[in-house]
Amino acid sequence: MYGCELALRWTKDSSLFQVKEFKTANSSANDWAPMVASRKDDVVFFASDREGGMNKRIYSGTMEHWADIWYVEGKKARKKRGQKANVVPQIDWARPVFAKSASTKFNEGGLTFNEDFLKCISPNAVGLMVNLKNVRFIK
Repeated sequence: MYGCELALRWTKDSSLFQVKEFKTANSSANDWAPMVASRKDDVVFFASDREGGMNKRIYSGTMEHWADIWYVEGKKARKKRGQKANVVPQIDWARPVFAKSASTKFNEGGLTFNEDFLKCISPNAVGLMVNLKNVRFIK
């Protein structure tokens, strides 16, 4: 019972963040393991078994295609005149793009990036390290 009482107290001021559905990247497929991949928080990689990727094999656990790596890029909208300085600007997200250079013949999973966001490791690709310098959006 004590846990329920604590939960009620926590929900009054539960977060400084508002979580919204990421409609730009969400599809009717299995989209999961988002990972921010830039210091500006304007690139997000994620795994998905959506159509249009490389893998055509079927995963017996979901009876869907094996997952590939996808990403979305965003541009921060300009702050409006009179907008408070501590308000995080909205990001206008482009459509998801298949990340061919980060995808392999394996069933992809979540990615882990190094501190400068130029290399990533995919755990499902047997420790494969992908150099992202050749990916178009990295500057």
